[in-house]
Amino acid sequence: MAASSFRVSWNRFPSHMLSALDNLRLDEDFVDVSIYCGRRLIKAHRNVLSASSAYFKEIFKSNPSSHPVVILCEVDYMSMRTLVDFMYHGEIEVPPAMLDELLRLGEMLQVQGISSYKGVTSDELLGGAAPPDAEPPDTEPPDAEPPLAPE
Repeated sequence: MAASSFRVSWNRFPSHMLSALDNLRLDEDFVDVSIYCGRRLIKAHRNVLSASSAYFKEIFKSNPSSHPVVILCEVDYMSMRTLVDFMYHGEIEVPPAMLDELLRLGEMLQVQGISSYKGVTSDELLGGAAPPDAEPPDTEPPDAEPPLAPE
């Protein structure tokens, strides 16, 4: 019996897209939002911010504009820049002295992957605490075959 369809898959697609989006941001290609923290500017893409933050998604949906400007008073520029890096990469390295501010900002902006640490202190994190809603670690061996799913 002949197959009715073929699946074409690019294994590096997720890592390529993350890298391509970040390169677009760094080159300021197609950036369509400006975030001011104090007198400093961060440029980014609305789609990335909206996908990562319920706060930004609501702002952009309720105030349509071709290039919105978001002014965040009393937000530390370095913390916001680091948080935007997190939204583009899904991970960041943070000095211990910056962690509490980053967690507070992530909670305020409802950033997925950061806001789940609500109520967890930097001391607990440095001790290896998982966020309250973290999934248990994968217990399958790394070379286990994934189950087949019907198409």
